[in-house]
Amino acid sequence: AQGTVGNGFSGIFVKLVIQTTYTMQTFISTPNLVINGNFENGNTNFTSEYQFAPTRNADGQFGIVANAKQWYSGLNCFNCGDHTNAPTGNMMVADGSVIANRKIWNSDFAVTPNTTYRIIFWAIAYDSNEKAALALFINNHKSGEWTNNSSEIGSWKQFSTLWNSGSTDTLNLDIRNQNVSANNNRFSIDDISVSRYETGI
Repeated sequence: AQGTVGNGFSGIFVKLVIQTTYTMQTFISTPNLVINGNFENGNTNFTSEYQFAPTRNADGQFGIVANAKQWYSGLNCFNCGDHTNAPTGNMMVADGSVIANRKIWNSDFAVTPNTTYRIIFWAIAYDSNEKAALALFINNHKSGEWTNNSSEIGSWKQFSTLWNSGSTDTLNLDIRNQNVSANNNRFSIDDISVSRYETGI
């Protein structure tokens, strides 16, 4: 078949060449369980094993700012703003801890058993010498890792995974930095979300 897809849902045109059956599957968006996943309410609704600091003065610290250079003026970044609402929106910016598996961001959620959830966060790394390696832990089990290559330094990149709750009705979610270098290991996190993953045909 051949066809043209227009902007939005109002213009999908297919010219049939032979008799064909099509199935369209859609993702149904549900409310985000994460409160303040975009950090617009500052340093609230999550815990961290990193130390909150208005400006960076040591490894293992984080700040909530609209521009990464507000928190650490020595950053060499061209894209220093929040993921979705730059230049005014907030994000979490951090300097990686030298202690392995320290929790940068942590929160708990009530979930429905036997339900699939989509978990997303966005991150950006600022240093090409020491790249961030951010691991997502679900109920204290490593579920995946956000990494970046040299060409992605200074660009926001999404991490996304699906998780089925099985018999549990609770979700503990945390993000940990796996790179424990004391040099240049700086990054930001933004737009964390947990939502039911439902599809319709």
